[in-house]
Parts: sequence; structure tokens; C-alpha cells
Amino acid sequence: MTKLSPIIPKQKMNLHNMNNYLLLTRKDDMVDFFKYGHWYPYCPLVNFDGNLESLASNPKVYDALFKHANPFDYSIEYYIMHVQSEKSVTASSMLKIDMISGIYALDDVSHSIGLNLSPEIVVNPPILRNAFTQFQIDQFKKTTAWGIENINYMFNIKVLKPSKKDNDSILEEVAKELLLGNRPLGKRHIFTYLLRYDRHQNYPKDTRGYFLDAVHVYNNWLKEGEIDAPMHEKSTTGKYIIAMPSTSKYHEVLKNLNDEHKDFIKATNKAWKDYCAVAVLFLILKDVFRDGIKTNGQYLGHSFDEFVEILKSNYNVSILGQSLWLLSVTLNWENTYQSYYEKKMLPILKQMPTAHE
Repeated sequence: MTKLSPIIPKQKMNLHNMNNYLLLTRKDDMVDFFKYGHWYPYCPLVNFDGNLESLASNPKVYDALFKHANPFDYSIEYYIMHVQSEKSVTASSMLKIDMISGIYALDDVSHSIGLNLSPEIVVNPPILRNAFTQFQIDQFKKTTAWGIENINYMFNIKVLKPSKKDNDSILEEVAKELLLGNRPLGKRHIFTYLLRYDRHQNYPKDTRGYFLDAVHVYNNWLKEGEIDAPMHEKSTTGKYIIAMPSTSKYHEVLKNLNDEHKDFIKATNKAWKDYCAVAVLFLILKDVFRDGIKTNGQYLGHSFDEFVEILKSNYNVSILGQSLWLLSVTLNWENTYQSYYEKKMLPILKQMPTAHE
């Protein structure tokens, strides 16, 4: 059972005579360090003045601590370790267990779980909460960029990102809300509302339903909050969409809206140019690839490669490219990397035998 300490322990050594370092260390490595009493660090050692209380206001230190950290899923996988030594320490130095001055959790979840080691050790409360949150946001941006690269390669279609300003703003908003478990509220980019949207209304499970979703997202954005009302009852455009035949296709509905509901299209274009066309295609693709991308999968009755060719043949390059950016944010690296590896035919993968073998 881990002994938890509610406060940062007082330093036992004279800070002026000691070299102080912070390390972001994997839990498994820390367990091995504790077991064997010696460890060669391969992670960066960040030198600081030893004043733990002032760390949160020292971006130079915490930026260096998280700068080269690999992405990880859970805060319990890593801890911050404070090392003190009379001699300078480098990545090639061997650390001894008595050089650890303190172990600090990354967040409250990690702190509450602690480390199950014997004899009991002290896991201290987080000292860099905000820095860890920003690290998670930055990692979301980074893995999204990797997901974009994967989709670029697999679809062989240029993924069209918004401007850098819009791109950063949207990813920052989405990441923060996901981390904090918040729903979109207030002034947000319309794509933030779109990316966080979940259907809760009984919309038809055909093309009209996706258009009603797009109308719903637009109204959420307009009202700066999530509306719990069916658009086919509350919206003039929604009523028009639901009255169309259930067999209506994407281009038919879009053309009818452009012909008969020009004011709605004009209004949505102020929120984002071609919003309706992009949003609906993204929502369709999100549903098609809800289980991630599998290069050997079937999509609407077609192989992956056939489905990609259909997309290229039937959809405007700009609309498709923007929709794929939204899909990349949704799927991210996690839901694209396996098929990307297969498509690249990485030499480390076991190759399936051919038919004649």
C-alpha cells in the first residue's frame, strides 16, 4: 500500500550544495529502480534550483521536462522524479536510489492510485498540473498531425487543413473539452461544435439524417450551446429536409438546399465557407469509419481502395479534403496507424503468403 503525502516534503539537504534535477520517468522504470537500487536514466534530466514551490511559474523548466516526452494514454504511466546529487548528473550517469528526493504524481488520479511498493513510499501531490494539461493538449495536436499524415498516405488525397490559426484554435478547444470532460459551450469555432457533436435525436438513418445533423450543429454554434430539440420540427430548413424522399442522395439534397434554401446556405457559409457540404460529408465518413480504417475492410459494399476511388470521382477536391481533415482529428493516430503500417508494408510486419505459395 502506498503512503500518500498531502504536502511537498521539506528538503533534507542544503540546496545550495546540491545539484537538483527533474525527470519524467515511466512507472515500470521506477519500479525497477526501486527494486535494484540503481538505474541509468535515458530520459532528459532537467536542472533547476531545487525550489519545488516555484516550479509552476518556471516555464523554462517544465517545458524542458515535457518537450521530448513520448505520448502516453494515462497519467499513472509516468511520475516526476526529483534527484539530488553532490556531483553533476548526466543521462549517462548511474543514479542510486538514495539520490531520489521525491516522487510526484502528474494529476490527482495518479496521486490517488500511487505506487504499490514495499517498503511503502511517498507519492506526492502534483506540482505541475497546468504544465501536464498543456502537455496533453500538445500531444493531441501532435498525434492529430500524425493521423493526417496517415490518411494522406492511405487515401492518396490531400487533406486540407484550415489556416494555422483556425487549426490551432480548433484543436486546442477540442482537446481542452475532451480532457476536462466538458461539452461545447460559448463562442467556439463551428468545427469544434461539429467535432464534438453526437446525435441524440431520432433522425432518419439515411442521407437526410446527416443533413439534419449539420443543421443541428449549425444551430448549436449559433446559440453557443447544445440544443436538445429535433431540427425537423424546430427548423424551417429541417422541415424541408425531412420532407424529401428517403432515397435522396448527398448531391440531390445539397442542390435542393442551394436552390430552395439559399438564405440558410448563405448564413452557414458565413460561419464557414461550404460548411454544409463539408459537414455532411464528414459525418458520413465518420460513420463509415466509426471502427477506424481497415485496408482490408468493406465500406458500403466496397473494398477500401474502391471506396477511396468513389470518393475521388464523386466529391469536390476541396470539400473532400476538408472532410478528411475533420476525419483525421476524429480518428487521430490511434485509429489509423495499424492500417497505415499495413499499407506501407513495413518490413517488420509478418507478410501474408501469396496464393501460389
